[in-house]
Amino acid sequence: MNRMGTSHVDWVPPERFAEYQLIKALGRGSTGQVWLAHDAVLDRLVAVKFVSELPDQEAVRRRFLTEARAAARVQHPNVIAIYRVGEIGARPYMISEYVRGDSLDRIARPVLWPRILDIAIGLARGLEAAHLRGVLHRDLKPANAILSETGDVKLLDFGLAQLVAHAQSPTSVPPGEPASVPGLAGDPTIPPRAATDQVAQSPPPDRPTQIVEAGVATTGATRATTMATGTDSAVPQLASSIAALGTPIYTPPEVWCGAPATPRGDVYSLGTLLYELAAGVPPHRGDSQQTVRSSVVDTDAPPLAAAAPGIDPRFAAIVDRCLRRDPHERFASDALRNALEALASGDPDAAPLPAHARLDRPRLRLPHRRIALAIAVAALVGLGLGLAGDHRRGRGRGRAVRIGHCPDGMILVPAGSFQMGSPDSSQEADPDEHPQHAVMLSSYCMDRTEVTVAAYAVCAAAGACNPAPEAVNWSAYTPEDALRYGRWCNRGDRPDHPINCIDWDLAAAYCAWRGGRLPTEAEWEYAARGSDDRVYPWGNEAPVAKRLNMCGRECVALAARDLHDEWKPMYDGDDGWASTAPVGSYPDGASPFGVLDMAGNVWEWTDDWHGPYPAAAQVDPRGPATGTSRVSRGAGWASRGPTRARGADRNWLDPKSRDCDLGFRCVQD
Repeated sequence: MNRMGTSHVDWVPPERFAEYQLIKALGRGSTGQVWLAHDAVLDRLVAVKFVSELPDQEAVRRRFLTEARAAARVQHPNVIAIYRVGEIGARPYMISEYVRGDSLDRIARPVLWPRILDIAIGLARGLEAAHLRGVLHRDLKPANAILSETGDVKLLDFGLAQLVAHAQSPTSVPPGEPASVPGLAGDPTIPPRAATDQVAQSPPPDRPTQIVEAGVATTGATRATTMATGTDSAVPQLASSIAALGTPIYTPPEVWCGAPATPRGDVYSLGTLLYELAAGVPPHRGDSQQTVRSSVVDTDAPPLAAAAPGIDPRFAAIVDRCLRRDPHERFASDALRNALEALASGDPDAAPLPAHARLDRPRLRLPHRRIALAIAVAALVGLGLGLAGDHRRGRGRGRAVRIGHCPDGMILVPAGSFQMGSPDSSQEADPDEHPQHAVMLSSYCMDRTEVTVAAYAVCAAAGACNPAPEAVNWSAYTPEDALRYGRWCNRGDRPDHPINCIDWDLAAAYCAWRGGRLPTEAEWEYAARGSDDRVYPWGNEAPVAKRLNMCGRECVALAARDLHDEWKPMYDGDDGWASTAPVGSYPDGASPFGVLDMAGNVWEWTDDWHGPYPAAAQVDPRGPATGTSRVSRGAGWASRGPTRARGADRNWLDPKSRDCDLGFRCVQD
């Protein structure tokens, strides 16, 4: 295992502690280090943050616990999730979700419109959720937000956070007077400190560490983790200097002048972050801390519209308002989120508040049930559920058409034509892939990834979907087979994996609740292959482990161990996941339009009954009006033949079938 550097501040954590096995170092700061680890109990990847230098152990311990409480208190899709805190001897550690992606300081700038609007909305939602729970971040900057490979953005690194009684937080204080809150019900606590540094060794995980590591998409130093490590988490007295209250160019002017941190200070920092993403440079710069201070305190930020001419002027006005030197003239976090969402709605009258408007009116205190509802709605949008639009299956005018772009989590597949099926000369094609014929399609939006366990659970919690079964249903399975394969039905401990063991009716009901439907066969194949007649979603190169999750050495080992069966691998490699993988884990396998996992992971239900292809050209075709079998596409993690990874491959099965490598994704017109 690679260890970190050899400077005198380095502390090397044990390879195993509790149920965690370290895989590799992800980054380090002046006093902290972050590792990728495998949780052997829940079989998932996590990030582990350690404090490596202890100038003042009690101060570090308090600061670390505050950071954990701050992040754990929020519980929002746009904020890093904290799973656990603990100690190894005198050194605290924190376990969080692991997100594959890049921190915003690593992405190319300026960020193009309208992508920056999606980022802004996600960050504003996360910030509002934090403020609702009495959490001030106090260090918002590009390095402390991550853009995942699935397109979601999350706030992270609450190392300088302050827990306060504010707005809808449970503890009341006089207006304008932030007060420390020692803790709320559900806040994490660090267990009593162990007497020694001895660590109990956990048993080896069910699968070798190298299998877990192989499934992690990384590109060296350009990859970000869910915990930034540039912040000094061991500062004993956070108020002792301005430098301790965040990064200089993102620090609001009132804090430079000695005023306490407030939610509108976070809004200023977010405005600076968005300005930098849009213009490529921050609004205030300097070669010294004093120069930065003078610029921030004494001068207004240059208008964003002038610094970034390609940005929507209404978005520029929103960012400019966030950067007002007078905190009362800035948006409150909920007003900021409202303004950004109004802009995204496509309403031509949507605009920020007038420049002279003051936003310091006290917000109404909502009953706790309404707070929970507001957070739940934000979570739904953060999951990309796209609730707006026609809730009937079939072609309707939903949100995607109305606003000119797709809902969060979906990708626009533009109108086009392609040759559907396989040519008669193809040696790999099944007979039902003939005749190859021309198909013309209107544009539509398709889920970028397969529907996840977490997304389906939201529908079930809302009462719109039946709970996901945790058993397979396949006519060829013996009762013993059903028990064996049913163990791989994904449950709540795998929220980012595709929902599987789902029959056609359950899949169709979920998509209808979303305001969409299952894709037709033609829509699915076009999204997978594009118009260049490629064989696989990524092109014509043979399948390899880095492009998809099908049966490599890892599932051969699984079959030998759990099924006592001898399977042949599809390719000579290990794709990192013995069964399903978290959705979006294989960006190298993306389709021409950027849709992920269209080969492998799980087979995907389509809307069509199975039937023969016509010879004539078709426009927006649908399958037969009736039938006995529905078509699924795309192969699954247990598929062992490379022909199954082809975009033209078809599979048909009873609509009541459920299997551990069968799931779905949705489309909207």
